[in-house]
Amino acid sequence: MKPINFFALVFSLALFAFNACPSSGQWMKPPGFNELQIGDAAPEFKLMGIDDEYWTLENFKDSKLLVVHFTSNHCPVCHAHDPRLVKLAKELEGKSVAFVAI
Repeated sequence: MKPINFFALVFSLALFAFNACPSSGQWMKPPGFNELQIGDAAPEFKLMGIDDEYWTLENFKDSKLLVVHFTSNHCPVCHAHDPRLVKLAKELEGKSVAFVAI
């Protein structure tokens, strides 16, 4: 790796870590971030799925509960959750619960 690229990588990671660390007991929130409380309506979203279709909250309007799992293809911990979430989704099938992995 070229020295300049290595420096850019280290600098980026340090900057990310600094911004992610708590400051005065509070996590730093990006501008416009609104924290949801229990009972608040979820914000609208429109995301393309792996099926090349766009998904919005409207797709899940018949569900009483929507479980949104933020995951990563490169994260071994996330892969450990996958079988358990699939099992849970099968157990709750027909009970008005929808699962979405982002």
